[in-house]
Amino acid sequence: MISKTCIDKDNKLVFSKELNHINKTQSCSKLLFSYGEGSSILLREPSYINPYFPETTIAKLEIDTTCLCNPKIKVNFNSIISYQGNLGGTNLRLLNPFTITFQLSKTCNLGEKIPLESWTYANGNISANTTLSNSFNFIYCDSSCDSGCCVYTVEIIRLTGSLIAGVSPTVVENVYIKSSNISALAFSESK
Repeated sequence: MISKTCIDKDNKLVFSKELNHINKTQSCSKLLFSYGEGSSILLREPSYINPYFPETTIAKLEIDTTCLCNPKIKVNFNSIISYQGNLGGTNLRLLNPFTITFQLSKTCNLGEKIPLESWTYANGNISANTTLSNSFNFIYCDSSCDSGCCVYTVEIIRLTGSLIAGVSPTVVENVYIKSSNISALAFSESK
């Protein structure tokens, strides 16, 4: 007997049922695609008033691989990062760049959230007034997936402002994450 459980995008139970039989030999040639739009968000860097940056979900998708044999999943994440920086002072030098750390996690069959990998975006521009837009994307291949319903989540887990040295340095930085999306392609791997 196979148990099938799926949750929605808000981690609420959608359904759970026991399946008496799934003919995996007929369904092992399937290819699945899932897509999730992310959010656009203005990021505020930690400050002396609020030194902590809460984990912030920016994209999520759900994919049900019950019909696949030994599933393999390729996850793609894409976004646009717009950075605005205003720096003041003289004799400025960069000690540490502005960084954002993204983390991909998965939760399968209502289990625990499992961090898979993290990536860092950095901007080390120290011009007086800077406006930049860059694409930021990554691909992750998950070969440790059991059949069932999995939710893949991209979160920002760390945000660090630029550290500038010089005479009377001032730093104001704003970052917008725009047009984020996540997609997954799953297929059966024959053994």
